[in-house]
Amino acid sequence: MLINDALKKQDLNAADRGLLTELVYGTIQRKITLDFYLEPFLKKEPEDWVQNLLRLSVYQLAFLDKIPEHAILHEAGEIARKRGHEGVTKFVNGVLRNIIRSGFPAFNDISDDVLRLSIEASLPEWLAERLIDQYGYRQALELGEAFLVPPNQTVRVNTTETNPKSLVKEFADQGIASKVSETIPWALEIEKGSIANTNAFKTGKCTIQDESSMVVAYALELKDDLDVLDACAAPGGKTTLIAEKMNGTGSVMALDIHAHKTKLVEQAARRLNLLNIRTLALDARKATTEFEEKSFDRVLVDAPCSGFGRLKA
Repeated sequence: MLINDALKKQDLNAADRGLLTELVYGTIQRKITLDFYLEPFLKKEPEDWVQNLLRLSVYQLAFLDKIPEHAILHEAGEIARKRGHEGVTKFVNGVLRNIIRSGFPAFNDISDDVLRLSIEASLPEWLAERLIDQYGYRQALELGEAFLVPPNQTVRVNTTETNPKSLVKEFADQGIASKVSETIPWALEIEKGSIANTNAFKTGKCTIQDESSMVVAYALELKDDLDVLDACAAPGGKTTLIAEKMNGTGSVMALDIHAHKTKLVEQAARRLNLLNIRTLALDARKATTEFEEKSFDRVLVDAPCSGFGRLKA
């Protein structure tokens, strides 16, 4: 959400928006590796913003090949000067120049398998240890490398507004390459370009969603005129999917324990022009106090996770 807010406030072209997104997500994803590269050059841990600036810069040096070193140094210096003082600027410049001069250390020099996998694949050590125990080092490394490959972006076509083939053509007219998914017939795989600022997205013809989430529609065996409870609904991806697959008929009651999160569901419903969605701020464990028995034909419980996220290989 923070990066989306930042993109909305900046007048950037498609290439710069893509680069900004790559830098943010890439730096976060490779944090453990980046800290390994930085550690020999830091006598003490700098302020958080300086550390993040160094990570961002080293990410470009290590993993992006289209940005010249002098441009990375210049930009890092400008940010340090604007945010801090001349001493910070010299420190940042010195660290980055030393890294460029020394090169990046080889992972093979790390003798401990768990530590080596953790650093090379940027995984927490407990997860690296678990993967090695379960699969052995070689396969664990292959998995770790696969986790770092960005997944293809997929979008769900709002079939109450358009159809997949029409949307492929509309995207093509805007320079966005896409194709109908082989897995989900009402999903598109985006091969090139960003759809977040397209008219199709803004007017509710599609939603950015992973195919694994779209499978819910099959699991629920949806049809017209059902009453469905989405017990843990925010931010509304599956809620709106359910509403679409019932062709705007029936009703979807979307619950979330936090009132501000139900507003996200409402925003998604408005964008997609779906009128069969209602929201309620309620702990789903107390649903029986709010609704009578047999109030719903289907109930979806996509319970909140630990926040670890999703590993895709």
